[in-house]
Amino acid sequence: MPPIAHNRATADLVAEMFALFGRSAADEARNRARRARDNDNLVNFCRWRDAERLIRYMDGNSPHSTRH
Repeated sequence: MPPIAHNRATADLVAEMFALFGRSAADEARNRARRARDNDNLVNFCRWRDAERLIRYMDGNSPHSTRH
């Protein structure tokens, strides 16, 4: 099942992460989620985890991913 981007801000964040980090975007999002978790910032943790899931889905490594 594909991940759901809950809002436009998440989609914009994913596009920015791809532009900045390319194929490493998912790893960077995962690292940012871990830092947010370590700082007890639940809102940012969830935001970065959503971004990571969407990046991995769009990256082409998922059986449900799409390529454009």
